[in-house]
Amino acid sequence: MEDNNTNGEIKGADAASILFGVINLILVAIFYLIKKAFVGGGVALFFMLGFYAAFHAIKNGIKEMDFKSLGKGILGLILNIAALGILILFIIRIFKK
Repeated sequence: MEDNNTNGEIKGADAASILFGVINLILVAIFYLIKKAFVGGGVALFFMLGFYAAFHAIKNGIKEMDFKSLGKGILGLILNIAALGILILFIIRIFKK
């Protein structure tokens, strides 16, 4: 009975990390289109949720030796880091002008 709950948590965390990574990339694209207007607190919230879900999926993937979940958690982490890096570059570019 305990195994089923743990597997459900792992699947939920790795899917959430990828989902939040995609949402972060979309928010960064919206930020790029709007240019000077910051998208707001939603960006910070989704970055925090994305990184939390990714680290939770990676931790559970390592603990349960589930390499598929671990890979999805790492993919979600890469998506979130990429979105954050692009956002930082956009902000630097806006303030340079």
